Amino acid sequence: METRKQILVLGGDSAIGKALAEGLSRDEHFELSATTRRRKEPARSFFDAHDAHTWNKLPDSPAAAFFCFGNTSLKECESNPGETRAINVEATLDLAQKYATQGTHVIFFSTSLVFEGKHPLSGPETEIRPQGEYARQKAETEERLLKLAGMVTVLRITKFLESLDSLMRQWMDELRAGEPVQPFHDRLICPFDRNLLCAASAGVIRKEVTGILHLSGEADISYHLLAAWVAEAIGARAELLDPISARDLALEPEPRFAWPPWTSLDMARSEKELGILPTPLSRVRKHIKALAAEAGGNSGMEKTGHE
Repeated sequence: METRKQILVLGGDSAIGKALAEGLSRDEHFELSATTRRRKEPARSFFDAHDAHTWNKLPDSPAAAFFCFGNTSLKECESNPGETRAINVEATLDLAQKYATQGTHVIFFSTSLVFEGKHPLSGPETEIRPQGEYARQKAETEERLLKLAGMVTVLRITKFLESLDSLMRQWMDELRAGEPVQPFHDRLICPFDRNLLCAASAGVIRKEVTGILHLSGEADISYHLLAAWVAEAIGARAELLDPISARDLALEPEPRFAWPPWTSLDMARSEKELGILPTPLSRVRKHIKALAAEAGGNSGMEKTGHE
C-alpha cells in the first residue's frame, strides 16, 4: 500500500489555509495536519509566527508545507511596515529555510498585487512592480525563497472567492432589508475558488512542480458586477445598487499606491504542468447562488416587498 504523504498547512485558520486543509484532508494520498492560533484545539498544532518557541512543536520533515500565515491587511502593512514585515518576510523565510533543509517541499502563497496590472493576464515573465507595502513584502519573500536550496513553489493568486463570502452575505442582508449597497464600479477582482486551489495544490505535491505558478479566475470583474449577481441571486431590485468610485472612499491611512487596473493572471504554465483551468465566472455565480440558498434564498424579499 502506498505511504500517505505528510502535508502541513501553516496558518490553518486563514481562508486559504482552512479551505486547503479541508480539501486535501479528503485525498487518500495525503496525511494532513494544520496549525491553529486557537489554544483550545488539541487536534491541531498551536503555531504563532510571532513566537519562535512554538515552531519547535511543529511536525518535522513533512513532504510538503503550505505557507498560509501572515498579515494580509493592506492597511496594516502600510501603517506598520516593520511589524508586518517581521512576519510576512522574516518569519516566513526563517521557517522556510528550516523546512527546506529537512527536504520538505515549501509552497508559498503570493499575490497578483506584485504586478502593476496595466493589462489583464499578467504572466510569470511580467515585470514585478509591487503595488503597496504588502505586495513589496510578498515580492521580496518570493525572490529570497526561490534562492533557497531545495524544492520551492510560489503560487501567485488573485482574489480567493470564499474570502468574499462575508461581504456578499452583508450585501444580502442589506438588500433584503430594502437598503442600498454601494459596491465599487472601478475596482476589479478576479475570483478563483477552492476547487482550483485544492486541485493545483495537490498537483504541485504529486508532480513536485517548483518555481512560479499562477492561480486565477478566467476574467476580471468589478465589485459592482459581483453585487449585481448577488442581487439577482436573492431577487433584489437592481435599483438598490448604488455604485461608487473607490477613489471617493476615504481610507485611513491613505494608501500610497493605486489598485491595479487589472488583477487577472496568466495560468498557461499551471495549465501545462498541472492540467488545471482558471475558475470560470459561471462557477462564481453558482457559488453566489449557494450562499443565497444558505441564507434563505429570496424568502426574505417577500416580507419586505422587494420581490
